Amino acid sequence: MQINIKKLLLLPVYTEGGTRLGKVGDVVLDIDNHSVWHYVVYSGGLMSKDTYLIRPVQVKSITADKMIVEENVTKEPTKEKVIPTTNPAKSLGNIMSREDS
Repeated sequence: MQINIKKLLLLPVYTEGGTRLGKVGDVVLDIDNHSVWHYVVYSGGLMSKDTYLIRPVQVKSITADKMIVEENVTKEPTKEKVIPTTNPAKSLGNIMSREDS
């Protein structure tokens, strides 16, 4: 199956047990390997946003309607977008926003 970035972003994310974690807010790519470094999932409302960084190995399935991930994903301590600085990765959301302007 293939999915484009516009459909992937804002896709709801659930654990295998059915717990809703939030929505895909960004995708960080490893540009050296042409692969996904992690999916950034945001949950919460306007006042509070929790962040999950989901590695590709934690993803059980992606459909046009939702992403299913392992039960053992954990929240990141930060509430901001996290892009690794020790890895040559780029944020697809940031790349797209620059191209759109």
